[in-house]
Amino acid sequence: LSYSKAETITLTFTAVGLTQTTQSLTVAAAAGAAAKLGVTQSAASATAGAAFGTQPKVAVQDSAGTTVSSDSSTIVTVAASGTGTLGGTVVQAASSGVATYSGLSYSKAETITLTFT
Repeated sequence: LSYSKAETITLTFTAVGLTQTTQSLTVAAAAGAAAKLGVTQSAASATAGAAFGTQPKVAVQDSAGTTVSSDSSTIVTVAASGTGTLGGTVVQAASSGVATYSGLSYSKAETITLTFT
């Protein structure tokens, strides 16, 4: 018996002439190999030159989007579009599958896109 989706399911066992029984269980997702990055916490808007109020978090994920919590070796770099300068530590190592940024800021008042690689 196998099941590939992470959720709570109920199994019902039946046999001819016997009383049926049920069993509930939670199926946990097991992460596969690292395949992509996924933003799990987006940066919040901030005043030009000030640290973002909410700093981004980026997960190392398998092809199904499950965080690879065993990964503490992937290095994630962030870059910003626009004509200003992205400040702070732009390179972070993943810890338990997540690269957590702190102190990121942007020097100019304009709309930007952060790209993680």
